[in-house]
Amino acid sequence: MNSEKNMMAISAETAGQDEEEWPVECRFRLRGPEEIREIHETQIRKTEREKPAVYPVPMETVASLQKNTAQLGQYVGQLGMIIGAMQRRMEELEAKQAAVTVRHEDVKRLQALIRMRADEICGKYDLKDRESAKIFRAAIKKDLLKRFGVKDLHDVPAAMLGGAETMIGGWTNIRLAMERRNKG
Repeated sequence: MNSEKNMMAISAETAGQDEEEWPVECRFRLRGPEEIREIHETQIRKTEREKPAVYPVPMETVASLQKNTAQLGQYVGQLGMIIGAMQRRMEELEAKQAAVTVRHEDVKRLQALIRMRADEICGKYDLKDRESAKIFRAAIKKDLLKRFGVKDLHDVPAAMLGGAETMIGGWTNIRLAMERRNKG
């Protein structure tokens, strides 16, 4: 009852004004049953217009699509089998490659590189004694074996020979060099 009085008061205040000019609290009004029915019918018509059109599809087309889908499924299955076989083959090849170690000639070359690098370091830090060169050779060899996780130069993987040569060429241990220099 109280709300009816408020609505009547609002209607009396806003009589003769456009709805946009009404105060915000007055812009909401009650609608009659005819207005509600009209809004409802408009919304129903609007949703009917927005429905997607459904067109009949010939059964031959549906059968063709089913056949193509089945063929695609077979192709995907075959590709999965091929990829699995390739993956197993790659793992086998990687295992074989890791098992192949350097040849005797390669070990000799690595030893010569270690000797040359030890001599370079001795020359750089002005170390003339044989003991220093021997210590540097042992340190280079120890780091090389540790890096590749092997116990002997013969066990270095053949695929890692280039990496071993690079490591030897760039090897340095300033702390060890300074210790040797201070001893001498």
